Formats: sequence, structure tokens, C-alpha cells
Amino acid sequence: YVKVALTGDGGDENFGGYDRYAYVKLRDVLSKIGVNALGGARFLADGLLTVKPSRLADRASRFISSIGGEFYTKYVLYNSFFPDQVKRDLYTDDFTHTVVRHDTKELYKKFFDPRLEDVDNALNIDMHTYLPDDLLYKSDAASMAHSLELRAPFLDHEFIEKTAAMPAGLKINLWGNKKMILKDIACKYNLLPKSIIMRPKHGFVVPLARWLKGPLKKYAIDTILSSRAMEKVFEKNKLERYVTDYYTHNLPQANNIFALLMLSHWLDMYQ
Repeated sequence: YVKVALTGDGGDENFGGYDRYAYVKLRDVLSKIGVNALGGARFLADGLLTVKPSRLADRASRFISSIGGEFYTKYVLYNSFFPDQVKRDLYTDDFTHTVVRHDTKELYKKFFDPRLEDVDNALNIDMHTYLPDDLLYKSDAASMAHSLELRAPFLDHEFIEKTAAMPAGLKINLWGNKKMILKDIACKYNLLPKSIIMRPKHGFVVPLARWLKGPLKKYAIDTILSSRAMEKVFEKNKLERYVTDYYTHNLPQANNIFALLMLSHWLDMYQ
């Protein structure tokens, strides 16, 4: 049986493998062209969100439309399930006073370097936040539960130092081509069939929207809205409206509902 396995963790953060890096690159170019270009891009993103609602279209619209401020404030806006205004509207006054001194932007600010390109800053922020606090935690917990040891070659510190020094243009371009130098090397040395190297990225996603609007609908609604602990965090009538809007208007926020569902379980268990 297998005792040790290799993973690809760190490949996306080293070489710009996520779709969000393409939006970062696009917004950086548009911002240099001018406000009119950003306005046109926002119009297209908003149109896509209207015609075909999706989490990606929603985030793209938010990110591309953000003007002014440091990059890290805009990147938080893109990565957040709940924009600040939505959270402020949902929170109780007491909870707002509790969390007002703790802003996610400050976490990203620690890893922001104004000397770097926006794409490099995005890679660096994800390398210090999303990768260790989400991806590595998840893979380590799952593998250790089955006595499987994982090794992540892309996270060798000397390798990371070399990739961090590479220009962002070697990793991703304006047309959304990602992990370019990695794919070029893999093709040059025939490490894998080209059909595999060049195929679109496949994430480990689950059909949350289908589950939450299908077999888990009643369970999700009842759990979120019946939690007494949730009332310490959210205004009950506003939370009810938010959840109802999701189910009645076909909104693309399945992750938000799932986050509320998990939070309600956690609060009921530990509060």
C-alpha cells in the first residue's frame, strides 16, 4: 500500500494558475489605459453577471470595478464571499463593535509590497494566506487521517525563491494563459502528453448550488435560521431576507450560504 504521495500544492501560487490572476493582470492593464477602459470592462462583467450569474462573474465584476486604493484592498474585495457593505448590513450592532478593529485588509496588507506588480503581490498574498491556511491544512488533515504522508515538491524553499524572482510575464499573460513557463518546460521535455499539459484547469469543486437548492435546501434554511447563536452575529430579519433572496432570485452565492451553514453549526457547538 502507498505510504508517501507527491502533491501539486504550490503550483498555482508559484506559477499563476488561478483564474483570479488573469483578472488581476487584466485590471492592471486597464487601469494603466484609463478610467474609460475600466468602465467598459465593468459594463461587460456586469452584463455577464446578469446574463449568466456565477460566483466568478460576481467576483470579476467587483474586482474590475474597484478604483483607487492599494492593490491589497481590491484583492480582498475579489476573494471575499461577503463584501464589507453586505457584512455591515447583516451584522448586529454589538457584533459590529466587536469586529470593527479586525479587518481582513490588514492581513493582506502585511504581505503587500508596493514595489511589485499586482500579479506578484497576488501570488505572494496567496502563498502566505490561502495556501497554508486552507489548502495545506485540508490536504494534511485528510492525508494524516489515513496515515498517508504527503510531499509537495513545488514548496521546496529554494524552488520558491527562484520562481518568486521570475517576471510575472513568464507565468501569465493578458489573454489568460496561466502557468506558461511550467507548461513550456513540460512540453519541451515531454514530461506528459501535450493534451494533458494544455487542458483547462479542473478544480476539486462540488455542486454546492445544486445541493443547496435541491436535497439540502430545507436543511440549510432551517439550520441557518433556527440557530440562536447566529442571532448574536446577524440581525435575524436581515439574515432571513438574505437567505430568501438567494433561493428566490437565483443568485450565484452558494458559497455564501454554505459558509453561513457551517458558521451556524460551529457557533451552536462552541458558543
